[in-house]
Amino acid sequence: MRRVACLSFLSALFGLNGFASPTAYGLDLDKCTVSFEQFNGELAAASDWSTLYSLFRRYLPDCPDDGFYGEAYSDVVTRLMAHRWSDVSTLQTLMRSDSNFHAFVIAHIDATANSKDLSVALRNAREACPNGAATFCSAIAARAKSALAN
Repeated sequence: MRRVACLSFLSALFGLNGFASPTAYGLDLDKCTVSFEQFNGELAAASDWSTLYSLFRRYLPDCPDDGFYGEAYSDVVTRLMAHRWSDVSTLQTLMRSDSNFHAFVIAHIDATANSKDLSVALRNAREACPNGAATFCSAIAARAKSALAN
């Protein structure tokens, strides 16, 4: 629910309804070749780790990863950790193959995300950690616990 509300808010804020564009908020989008509306739609539709990784590769570093964009990324990361934990082996593979994606995922487990998703992600990391992934799960659990404390 929070994801939909956040993305709806972002669409309204930057949409064609007379609201300011992202550049009005000091975001440099000169290198970013996707409209905010397209970015927002693609991110909202990201339903698995491979899709998120594809968006990460396509849009970063040229598009922003802070402010509203960063919050939207955080929402998707924690939603996937909460509701797609069964695919965590895909996440592990992607993170091992790309250290930038690893840093991106860990950084986006933060207090801007849905607290219910953070709680489920924390529980998943603590109670359903795959064999041999203790370091991976500990990093996720620590970030989720910290985010929930804020």
